[in-house]
Amino acid sequence: MSKLTESGDKQLDQFASPSWAGEAVLIFGAMPLPYRVAVATAACSHTDDHDTPLLLRKLTDAGFRAEAAFWHTPQSWAEFDLVLIRSPWDYAIRVAEFRNWTQTVSRETMLANSAEIVLWNMDKHYLRELAAAGLPVVDTSYLALGQPLPQFDHDIVVKPAISAGALNTGRYRAGDPRAVEHVRMLQEQGQTAMVQPYLDTIDTAGEHALVFLDGEFSHAMAKGAVLTAANGIDNSRFPHPNLQPYEPTSGEIRLATEALAAIPDRLGTPLYARIDVVTAGDDSTLMELELIEPNLFLPSSPSALDRFVKAIEHHIRARQSTST
Repeated sequence: MSKLTESGDKQLDQFASPSWAGEAVLIFGAMPLPYRVAVATAACSHTDDHDTPLLLRKLTDAGFRAEAAFWHTPQSWAEFDLVLIRSPWDYAIRVAEFRNWTQTVSRETMLANSAEIVLWNMDKHYLRELAAAGLPVVDTSYLALGQPLPQFDHDIVVKPAISAGALNTGRYRAGDPRAVEHVRMLQEQGQTAMVQPYLDTIDTAGEHALVFLDGEFSHAMAKGAVLTAANGIDNSRFPHPNLQPYEPTSGEIRLATEALAAIPDRLGTPLYARIDVVTAGDDSTLMELELIEPNLFLPSSPSALDRFVKAIEHHIRARQSTST
């Protein structure tokens, strides 16, 4: 791994896994290991990323040589069999740099999810494609520079089309002039502003996050409302409050599966995905399809760690078999 600053070393210490030692072993009765895996994170993520330490330990226990690596620190990425994107939670404020990084890594080794999936999913205009495919997507308006905010008679949410962790996202009451200011601010920053109705169901039932690994449903979590009041932008909010394990309905699993199937064929199947839905009665609405750096809530589902490691091993083997 490249030399990091002292503070960077300390931050990576949280993700440290036990040293790998020993000869190549067989995992899942498949191919000789060790495979080398870099789990891509960011300096800003070390306090809130609870998935990565568990994943590193599980990968190491399974015979992988796994380590955390800051995506924004120059590395010899070709030394790894796989670079696994997990918590580069500053990418939304370093978009061009992150986009270039995905291209660089893809030229040197395998990236998951792939650069093509990342670029498609990075801009939330992808919701238009899912809606056009017939999925029940939350109504969304996209306002580019010069396009005014239409009048509205209900609570709305304003957010940038490229964002993560509810950054620069706000909820507003009807007629609140701060919503107009919010849209203008995003446009002047070169962003497209997204405007969506606030779904009242979120206040009572929250959102449901369904995690898929290698195209198969793994586990789900219920999470409380993030925008609990119409107070505009508050970047100090915790993005996943009141987390609880959740047993999704058959309708929610069906919607999540259809959302994955609607990903353009040219992009392939993502190694990992999180589909966020809101459900009222028998009706579910798709809120997000998270394919870049979603929290997968691995501490809440120990069996998911085993599934993820198997999916990673399968992903590497499949790639290697097509390149030989």
